[in-house]
Amino acid sequence: MSTQLDLTKFPKGLFLNQKGVWFHDGDEVRHERLSQLLHRSIKRKADGGIGVTTGRDWLDIRCEDAPLRVVQATNLHGQLQLTLSNETRCLMSPHPNALVVDANDLWRTGIPEQHLWARWSRNALQAILPYVQETDGHYRLEMVPPLPIRKLQSPLDWSKAPGDS
Repeated sequence: MSTQLDLTKFPKGLFLNQKGVWFHDGDEVRHERLSQLLHRSIKRKADGGIGVTTGRDWLDIRCEDAPLRVVQATNLHGQLQLTLSNETRCLMSPHPNALVVDANDLWRTGIPEQHLWARWSRNALQAILPYVQETDGHYRLEMVPPLPIRKLQSPLDWSKAPGDS
């Protein structure tokens, strides 16, 4: 029996799990302000990867799911404003990846301006459910303009830019 530790079995670098919890080299990031900083710093890199940056330096990250979260959805006179986990806000507009639902009924939104996907939090999703309408088996969100809800037939790669998946 070998008593040597195999360091290749431990994940290296920054990892964001499906629940939005950060890990560094396999250990959970427990410092709340550091975790918030990492969420605020998520960006699409020029080479197509995902990283965190506070300006000049970049650190690559791996994500188990979409890198961003929709933490709040607000109806502004019929238009939907999203607040994201990186503390940005955007208005929803119709595009093929505006609202997608996977086989596990998890909702995601492509954020074209940031070239990233965002997974809906339970609270944000509950805020829009009253606006979901169904006609002939097709669902849409009754906003101005209406936003189609697309049910995915096969899984997408949430680390790729919306439209590239």
